[in-house]
Amino acid sequence: MATRVPEESIEDQYQEEIQLEAEVAKLRAELGLEDPKTLEKVFELFSNWIALYRLNKTDALLQEVVPVCKKLGGTWHIKAIQSLGFCRWKQYRFTDALECFLEMEKLVGPSTSLFENIGHTYSSLGNLEKAEEYFQSALKVQEEIDAVRAKLPEAMRGAMEDKENRGGILLGLGLVKERRGDIAGALVQLERALKCYQEKFKDTDASLTAKAHMSVGKAHEKLNHLPEAEQNFREALRIFIKTCGRDSPLTAGALGSLGKVLYDQHKLEEAQVHLKEALSLEATKDSVHLMTVFELMLKIIDLHTGGDTPLNRQVFKQTAGEICLLAEEYETAIEFLSTATDLLAKVTTINVSKLRDTAETLLRYGITELCKRMKAAPVAGQSTAAGAPSDAHTASTAPVEAAATGDAEAGSAPQSSDKPGGESESQKGSR
Repeated sequence: MATRVPEESIEDQYQEEIQLEAEVAKLRAELGLEDPKTLEKVFELFSNWIALYRLNKTDALLQEVVPVCKKLGGTWHIKAIQSLGFCRWKQYRFTDALECFLEMEKLVGPSTSLFENIGHTYSSLGNLEKAEEYFQSALKVQEEIDAVRAKLPEAMRGAMEDKENRGGILLGLGLVKERRGDIAGALVQLERALKCYQEKFKDTDASLTAKAHMSVGKAHEKLNHLPEAEQNFREALRIFIKTCGRDSPLTAGALGSLGKVLYDQHKLEEAQVHLKEALSLEATKDSVHLMTVFELMLKIIDLHTGGDTPLNRQVFKQTAGEICLLAEEYETAIEFLSTATDLLAKVTTINVSKLRDTAETLLRYGITELCKRMKAAPVAGQSTAAGAPSDAHTASTAPVEAAATGDAEAGSAPQSSDKPGGESESQKGSR
């Protein structure tokens, strides 16, 4: 008989955070950081913090914990790598996260959740070939697990339910299709992923289901199916508020996406409310995604000015692109600068040749730097840097974000668990 999935509660997570912080402080004072009892509680706290996006706190404590766990070796080393990997992923430091996950692959071997996490990370780095390779490997391992589970007596099958990760894998494959430009094909795959989560969590609201709604909504938006996109974003927002809280980055992403499709349907009053709340949250979270902030600002400016001249938009886009270049956010910079050059081509009332030359020079620079970064990204089989952990403790909510969600938030993020090398973040309550 299938076991009921526990209800996700943001209030419980807040209370758990207070309790775990107090317990860790007490154990550190009495036993020291290297004691196994202290470390067990520290990793419970990491799981809670990462789910709540307490990335600055997590990062600071990891700087102390990773060297200790590396020295102890074994399971502790694996847990530390996993925790650091998840933290880096949610900080949009995908190259660093990939090093962690590839190091874990050497240590723990095949794993659906680990392969899914690696796939999402390659996808966020733009290496779609490697991303698809890892998602397909995850699917193969999942099919092997399903075959073993099917042979068990029905009473024993529930023990393997936490190994079911098909929704996150399908979500990852759908995002690869989307990033390759096959939006219609992606939508089919993403809706399959959503159905998997709805069946898995049919008795409760789950943040993973909300993440799948976000990905389905974004595909509908790109196909100009705006009412369908709105419906998915509204459902995602409802679930995120309930399971992750009103101030969660996941809630911010849903608010922004809903606001944009409302704007595009000329539902301006409601759009303004959601866009302003999204901007406030996005600009104050621990790890800011510049492209998201600039897109929200642009929509809000358009709402207030009603102006949409090519030159006004070009100036904004080029400025945003320059800031992204300074921040070494090259992929984001390329998007802004490409749009800026396209907009300049529409300006005919004045001579903008110098502006166009500048934009094109900046665009070439961004493309060159991005190519250098992609060539430098580690691949499976190469040695990887040590010391990058990931969130290895609670089962719960993620991939798609990822998104990273590029769009990191929207898409899929990696997965975590308390089993070393174990779950993917797509199984974690709040990515």
